[in-house]
Amino acid sequence: MGLSEDWKKAKNRLEVMMSKRNPAEEFLGVFREGHSIETSLERADAAEAPVQLREALDEFRKEATAYTQILRTAAEDTGYVPPEDKPTYLANIESFENALAKLLAAGEEKAAALDGTDQVVKVEADPKIVAGQLMGMNKELIEVGVWVTKKLSTLTTNLERQKAMLAGQKGPKENMVRGFTMIRDAELKGREAVEAKARSFAELEKRVSHIPTELHQDAEVAPPLTQFTETAARVKMDLASVQVEQKAYIDFLNESIGMMA
Repeated sequence: MGLSEDWKKAKNRLEVMMSKRNPAEEFLGVFREGHSIETSLERADAAEAPVQLREALDEFRKEATAYTQILRTAAEDTGYVPPEDKPTYLANIESFENALAKLLAAGEEKAAALDGTDQVVKVEADPKIVAGQLMGMNKELIEVGVWVTKKLSTLTTNLERQKAMLAGQKGPKENMVRGFTMIRDAELKGREAVEAKARSFAELEKRVSHIPTELHQDAEVAPPLTQFTETAARVKMDLASVQVEQKAYIDFLNESIGMMA
């Protein structure tokens, strides 16, 4: 299945989940704004060169980020979404974001396979070329780091929000159980996105490890290599924190569901 088909599948799944809440026409109008985004993924599917594929993925990443932010803003607006439905909308949007992260990771893996980047770095001995490759890998690493940082912040915020909801519980327990279950299921799916980012990070580290040792102190290679090493250390710590926090969040939701059931 192509990336554009994965996008349509993820978007259709979100549409089905939203429709269960009888969304207002205003929210549906916002939702429909995403139909043009698949064009960049169609170009990605048609790409035969890694450069073309990465350009298409970068375009999709920007468009998808802007789109999901619009959805989140609409979900926070009581003129679009009733307050009691807000947690459900946000959980569905987060599940959608996780599906997109997984899609992007698949695209990045396809690009790496097309150019055989790890093999290229392994045999390359021209400092200028290696430095250029490192700058590209630094860009990819920063993108992984930004996603991981955002995910860590979201997990922390969501855990505190659900704890507050549980402490101030109002209305039938059945509604709370239903809401917590949907949030739990969305986060379980979200583990796949975290694992995909972890694989992308491991692939970047692998590619850098193939750089010949004799180039490490080269004037062209040393600066981007140092940047990668320092950034990778932070990303590795944040990835570990995300995995710990995600488990704690899911455990809390499971315990809460069991307590209220």
